Amino acid sequence: MKEVTTMPYISFLNSWKNHDLKRVTEMIDDTVAAYYINDLGEPIALNKTRLIQLLATRMAAVEADPHSQWNFEMIHRAHIHGNQMIMFYTYTNENQDYQNTPKTLITLTFGESSKNNNINQIKSVYITPNVTDV
Repeated sequence: MKEVTTMPYISFLNSWKNHDLKRVTEMIDDTVAAYYINDLGEPIALNKTRLIQLLATRMAAVEADPHSQWNFEMIHRAHIHGNQMIMFYTYTNENQDYQNTPKTLITLTFGESSKNNNINQIKSVYITPNVTDV
């Protein structure tokens, strides 16, 4: 089994926080398996184009609001067949009552780096909005 020594999620989160959509796009595999979990708990499949559009829309909203900023809270890191998986919360507005801060839970898996750009590719994405702690 291949040992993973890099941490591609750090580069990914840094690019996201800095609204570097070009870099984020480069990190997402063309055949990514992506799902947005709606308020009914139903997964909606997204292709890479739709995933990037969703992220671009959200980035633009955060950029336009001077009171918003990206916050990332790592929940779990693991290796799957020598590749990395991460789970984290993201939210843009902090609430003094942390448990009532609406968050989005995101799970990503990274695969091998692309031969074209030597960047570990994101192979799967699961996005679950409106998560609150219990």
